[in-house]
Amino acid sequence: VVPLTVNSLYDFNPLNDALTFNQDEKIRVKIKNAQKIKIDGVDYGPYKEEILSLPASVAMFYICRGKATPI
Repeated sequence: VVPLTVNSLYDFNPLNDALTFNQDEKIRVKIKNAQKIKIDGVDYGPYKEEILSLPASVAMFYICRGKATPI
């Protein structure tokens, strides 16, 4: 947990500052159609009908958005 002040809230980026999954852990997913995203300063995608092993935070982002399923 990292405390935030009201002033620092404006600079808070949840795709960089709130990563809860180990970036070294990979999750294999089947991606249907997913837009390009930037997580932890790294660009991923866009993807369409692909099977990939992605860092856990990226895979979970796509899974939670309904764009991928774990395999």
